[in-house]
Amino acid sequence: MSAAGKEGYSVTVSRYGKEFLHDRMADRRREQDPPRSLTERKLITLLDELGERKNRTEYGGRGRHVPAGA
Repeated sequence: MSAAGKEGYSVTVSRYGKEFLHDRMADRRREQDPPRSLTERKLITLLDELGERKNRTEYGGRGRHVPAGA
């Protein structure tokens, strides 16, 4: 990662927290079509075959659970 990227990461984390930053990064990853790596394409295909992709907040991670009242 470039020096500017590292600085931007640390500033964003300090202002908004890691969860916010990771959510934004996941949003950007979902916007990319097609996925960049062979592993990502295989995972998406597997999730599609299992009928689970539409239920995921991220194609590669666990579903995000939001506490009640959040």
